[in-house]
Amino acid sequence: MGTDVGLVRTENQDRAVIVQGWEANGTRFSVALVADGIGGMRGGGTCASLAVSGFISSICESAASHGSSIDWLKNAAIRANSAVYEKFYGDGGSTLVAALIRHGQIPCWMSVGDSRIYLEGELKLKRLTIDDTIAGQLGKNAAESPDQARLLQYVGMGSDFQPHVHELDAVTGSRMLLVTDGVHYLSKFSSCMEKVVSIASEPGVCVKRLVELANWCGGHDNATVAVLPVSIEEECVKTDSTGVIEVWDSFGECQFFLGSTLSNLNRNNGKGRVPSNRSREESVASKTAVKQRSAGSTKKTRPQKVVGRKEKSVELTKSNEPQLIMEFPNKKK
Repeated sequence: MGTDVGLVRTENQDRAVIVQGWEANGTRFSVALVADGIGGMRGGGTCASLAVSGFISSICESAASHGSSIDWLKNAAIRANSAVYEKFYGDGGSTLVAALIRHGQIPCWMSVGDSRIYLEGELKLKRLTIDDTIAGQLGKNAAESPDQARLLQYVGMGSDFQPHVHELDAVTGSRMLLVTDGVHYLSKFSSCMEKVVSIASEPGVCVKRLVELANWCGGHDNATVAVLPVSIEEECVKTDSTGVIEVWDSFGECQFFLGSTLSNLNRNNGKGRVPSNRSREESVASKTAVKQRSAGSTKKTRPQKVVGRKEKSVELTKSNEPQLIMEFPNKKK
């Protein structure tokens, strides 16, 4: 995955995360999500972070119990909407697209807003999502109808929220691309995006070229891409890693061990703000192993500084407030 602030904006309000975890039966799942904070409203970057963290916390809860992939994504989208609405009461919001891969089940995707998901296979790029705009619903080009480009719904709107969730008929070996509007505006230039994706066989190369091309064509907005390989018959590797998730953002990799200590974390910490250093040290450091490595990001802002020792807390730079807020719900008894 990759993200860039672009050539016009002064702040990157996009968020991209890929999560890998294990279900209660020991099988692996993967989910990729991209969020774009809405400009012109309050706290776009914070809204995107809250949407991502609320979504992931719900996915972790679903992984601990049985349920369909459709339910996983619906519940996660509803949780994300609530997390943002409880902070901004409809005055701030974010788009959100996500793709979920589970062993032995049909891959699924979810969308809200005007970020998009494309399916690549057999040298063709197929658009899966429909923009939640008047132009999108009517099949028009938003660039040609700017008055019809206003979002009809977004994460954080509160009531009447209806996420689009669908199963995917995919060929093994294909991949899904999740992009914000700072990238998919390239699709209006004939088959530009399709050619770039088909030529770049490596996911990292594909991401880098799309982000760079978005900037080369003007860089009018934040540009973010996440690529998730699709395999219905993914190799089943059962482990004893239940309760562990690995989270990748455009900076590196973090691994969280979810235990009883996290369940006792004060719910007031993490809703719209970062827990205090003391709370982190007492409730997270004892159960959390953090690994940080370069991921070849094109993002210009500096990442969170992580002190990777058990007895030390996680520090945040003032200029990078916060990229991702993780809140894990209490386990059901």
